[in-house]
Amino acid sequence: MTASFDWLRPALGLRLSKALWPRFMTPKNRSGNEGRIAFSSRFHGFGRIWRTLLLVLGLLLALLPLVYLLENDRGWRAWQIERARLLDRGEPLTWEALLPPAPPDEENLAAAPIYALLFETVEQKRPNKKGRAPEEPATREAIDRVIIQLSPPGYPRRTPPLMVWKEGKTIDLEAWARHFREPEQPEGVTARFPQTSMTAPAASQILVALELYSETFQAIETAARRPRCRFPVRYQDLIHVALPHWEVLRNHTEAVVLRGISRLHLGDTDGAMEDFSLAQRLADALREEPLLISHLVRCATLQTVVQLAYEGMISRRLTEEQLTAIQRQLAGVNLLFDWTTALRGDRILAIGVLEDLRHGRRSLEDIVVDGGIDPPLLSWLHTRWMPSGWFWRTMAQLSRLYQGLIEHAVDTNLRTVNESVLKRFQDSAVTSKGKPFQLVVQASTIGAIRSLERTASAQAAIHLACTAVALEQFRLRHDRYPETLEAMGPLTVGQRDPFDGHWLRYRCEGADTYLLYSIGPDRMDDGGRMEHEQWNRPSGDLRWFVPARTGGDRQKT
Repeated sequence: MTASFDWLRPALGLRLSKALWPRFMTPKNRSGNEGRIAFSSRFHGFGRIWRTLLLVLGLLLALLPLVYLLENDRGWRAWQIERARLLDRGEPLTWEALLPPAPPDEENLAAAPIYALLFETVEQKRPNKKGRAPEEPATREAIDRVIIQLSPPGYPRRTPPLMVWKEGKTIDLEAWARHFREPEQPEGVTARFPQTSMTAPAASQILVALELYSETFQAIETAARRPRCRFPVRYQDLIHVALPHWEVLRNHTEAVVLRGISRLHLGDTDGAMEDFSLAQRLADALREEPLLISHLVRCATLQTVVQLAYEGMISRRLTEEQLTAIQRQLAGVNLLFDWTTALRGDRILAIGVLEDLRHGRRSLEDIVVDGGIDPPLLSWLHTRWMPSGWFWRTMAQLSRLYQGLIEHAVDTNLRTVNESVLKRFQDSAVTSKGKPFQLVVQASTIGAIRSLERTASAQAAIHLACTAVALEQFRLRHDRYPETLEAMGPLTVGQRDPFDGHWLRYRCEGADTYLLYSIGPDRMDDGGRMEHEQWNRPSGDLRWFVPARTGGDRQKT
């Protein structure tokens, strides 16, 4: 007799044929008791597995609060120790402690009418997909009202280059005059530049074209007479802070430099010197803004100002008094010291962002932009599920990183960079793994080091210009350039190479030509050879080349 489990069918209310009944429940050649034993053993086998899984899950759930408690305790202790250490050193940890007192409006360039209206329409908005606060139409309109549009509608969008001193060249005034004279789409022109005779010098044509913005230039000159500058930036908005004045300041600086070079080529050296002072004043308007990105904008703007100084020395039209004035203005620029201030602001910003993440006031979707992660996943990975200790430990690690760079990466007195310290920090960021939020520390390390390299490049440009002034003054006294830098007399801080601390490299190549250069961010002496950036990393030397003169004209290289 074949045993089966047909007795289960009535109990379960099932009417299944033998063909559909599970084969393991109808074993052949077995008695009824044997079938029941087989079924019972299999059922209890599965039960033991589920009981084990539930037991493990219960233990994990029981240990989870303990893990959170331990992580929070470790993180809190680490942050409190680091915070106390910073306060003992007098380091600012809030915007109020870092920012200097706001100047009165009559002394504040940012309160001048041409700049004050930029922030009147700024409101805090939710960031868009690019991670930036959407620009208000009213703010865009205010920017368009005060900028000097060198490429207005209808004209070529790409303007001729304005910073070519690193290549040993002067700007192409003919190209600029043609740019203002020949619209690309005449039917789309809304405001045509004034024109003069095509036979007039290119510099004259440029000055006539810029008369379209004569009122704007006058407003800029009036605002620049105010000794200080502090824009009403909402620092509490952290990474979504609105900064509409960057575009305006860079635009005004470029327009002033172009006007100054045009004046210089027409022999108006006094007007060119006024524009040099005005352009540097506009670039220094960001000096009291303790944001790393604002500092980098200032560095880039100052290198554009150096083009006007280069053109003045190449033309040999400047007097010794005017050269002294240039050197006096540039000698006071200490970008490496200002970088430490900006890094302190970046530390406050990073701590504020981490605090917002810890409290759930900000999501990862607001922080991670274009990272290849789906927004639904970022929304699910809410930071409120993470232990607060992870954030505190990250704040402590970032603070140690920034403080180490501030104290050891630069010598603000000699205005040089410590290469060995930078390498140690970079190697530490690359090799450290497996720590909470270590990716944030690694990214911050790389960003801080790259910002320092750009700062050192701008500082090197300032030192090259200061040294070139001293060389030009030597030529005016002796009708030739010196054989070595030491022949000019005792060297100063302004003659050092920020990248290695040695004196700038100098090679006299004739009575009226020389090559002066810094080894650059790659820290390799390439003999003054300049290369373009490769893989977003600068290579080659930063050079100041004065070409030989032939028949009273400058030879372009």
